[in-house]
Amino acid sequence: MNERAAKIRKAISYLKIALLFAVIIGIPVYCWFGIEGFSEAFKSRDAMNAYLAAHEDTNVLIYLGIQALQVVVGVIPGQIVQFAGGYVFGGPLAYGLSIAGAAIGTTVSFHLARHLGRELVLLIFKEERLARFVGLMDTPRAFTVIILVYLVPGLPKDLFPYAAGLSHIRALPFLGLSLLARSPAMVASLLFGSFLRDGNYFGMGVIAAIVAALIALAFFKRKSLLRFLTDVHGRVSG
Repeated sequence: MNERAAKIRKAISYLKIALLFAVIIGIPVYCWFGIEGFSEAFKSRDAMNAYLAAHEDTNVLIYLGIQALQVVVGVIPGQIVQFAGGYVFGGPLAYGLSIAGAAIGTTVSFHLARHLGRELVLLIFKEERLARFVGLMDTPRAFTVIILVYLVPGLPKDLFPYAAGLSHIRALPFLGLSLLARSPAMVASLLFGSFLRDGNYFGMGVIAAIVAALIALAFFKRKSLLRFLTDVHGRVSG
């Protein structure tokens, strides 16, 4: 009986490894090499615009999938995709698709880590970096860290959903905070694309100024934000 149980556990471990690599490596490789024109679309904003325009009947699903994949894999240049989304779909629809794709990708990454476990996630990410991020998620400052990481453009975000999945943080608070915090930069990218299509360079400048002001406000008010979010974190986790 013990031998049979050991074989079952071993088979489950292999299935988990296969699932992880299918999602993290298999799907991106298939898209990159198996879908005609997919890899070429990421060479520039114009190339992505052309790719989405050429698939008018399915470009909504394509864009949604790319946004989700960008979160799960982390190597797809998100700004090129979002510029193109704003250019092709316009601001409101592009934001809806972008935030939905981000929600799908974040949820997939979070639950992959939570259900597959630390050992398998270490097959993809370095242990030192993973341990540091998981540690941040298990402190009273977790909410502040999440907001600042997703709010500030350019900071590495690829590991955070996986680290959150390995921590004690709950899925819904993490998802909500990450989507809220990534929205300003996302909206800026989408509106840049939309305004570029319309030749509205004044609007592009205004959006850039607003986003910069929000980032500066978050930085200079970080102590007050820390106190507030620490209190909220305690209530949600309690």
